[in-house]
Amino acid sequence: MNRLTSAPTLAEIISQLAHTQTDMPDALDTCPKCGLDNSTRERICSGCQLVFAKWLAHEERKLAVRASTAACEANASSIWLHHPGPVNPVELIARAVTLALLCAWSVWFIATDHTVLIRGLPEINYSIMHTINLVFHEAGHMIFMPLGRFMMIAGGSLMQLIVPAVVLWAFVHRNANPFGGAVAAWWFGQSLMDLAPYIFDARAQAMLLLGGGTGRDRPGSHDWNNLLRDMGLLDNYRGVAWFVDFLAATIMIAALIWGGRILLLQYQKLRNPPELADSDQPREA
Repeated sequence: MNRLTSAPTLAEIISQLAHTQTDMPDALDTCPKCGLDNSTRERICSGCQLVFAKWLAHEERKLAVRASTAACEANASSIWLHHPGPVNPVELIARAVTLALLCAWSVWFIATDHTVLIRGLPEINYSIMHTINLVFHEAGHMIFMPLGRFMMIAGGSLMQLIVPAVVLWAFVHRNANPFGGAVAAWWFGQSLMDLAPYIFDARAQAMLLLGGGTGRDRPGSHDWNNLLRDMGLLDNYRGVAWFVDFLAATIMIAALIWGGRILLLQYQKLRNPPELADSDQPREA
């Protein structure tokens, strides 16, 4: 007569299979669903009608997915936070100074008002970062020109975001330098913030443009007047500009937190090197 027993765990079943056979069986000694004894090795549980082979195949797939997910998470954590090799104290200090300067600079950038023009230009345009972004902005117009009028106009703004994004990818995935990636992420946020005044000026077109004059003086020359008009969003220029400015500030702050986390981990690694930690472990006789 069949009797109820405690249902075995999946780990116990896998362990049992590892010691008995390599092929997937079509029966189990105990039903994993209802706990009914199956010493007669039936392929289907007489109590809950569970098909053992299907259940095992399903659980095997779940284990594979869990293992893959765990591996991906571990790899992602390593990619975004871990710097391979020993920590150089001089390099760590230089990075800490860099992060401190970026924090101070971020306060200035975030405090700038994208709605106000000073001598025809927004305050953020007087920073060296605007000059750097402008180079890629103008190049973007030429690069995207073959894709049509709209993409040629949007290409300037896109390119000044694409370049720091590519630099971020290169630092993290090609050079295993997550701190460099954090700095590039900060640059991405700053470059995005650089667009907010341009967007806010879409309707008034009072900002001085490269080459002299304003959008009013040279109809059709203001990128964001053209873009928002084509997308039917010109009346929403204020909301778009404020959203871009807020998103940019958020990205910059997140990048600084990321960089700070990396430096903290490197400092801990410097204070307690892996080889020293290993030497502290008790050795087996």
